[in-house]
Amino acid sequence: MTLWSHRDFRLLWAGDTISQFGSSIGRTVLPLLAAGALAATPFEMGVLSAAATAAFLLIGLPVGVWVDRLSRRPVMLVADFARAALMLSIPVAWWLGVLTLVHLVVVALLSPLRSSDAVTA
Repeated sequence: MTLWSHRDFRLLWAGDTISQFGSSIGRTVLPLLAAGALAATPFEMGVLSAAATAAFLLIGLPVGVWVDRLSRRPVMLVADFARAALMLSIPVAWWLGVLTLVHLVVVALLSPLRSSDAVTA
């Protein structure tokens, strides 16, 4: 019997694949959007990059210790849906004409890289 015959494994694999794809798009698109659409200065680009890095240290590590005591499946689902909502707020804000660099920095800060992303980033 292989892992592919287990429904839970297939769901985990598919969900993690989608999550990693979204994370890699976020890492690529946020700086490009700031530079292209918002004409961010080099300093502003540095602030955006620092927010993404600081998020892992300021939010990811302390919250990781706290949620380690909780059931992993609901935590993973809530975290992925929250990150998806944050990322979806960017095109909505752009469509409404209210997208700012502050919005991008807040999204970068509130959607920290997952620990597996930090290792590969």
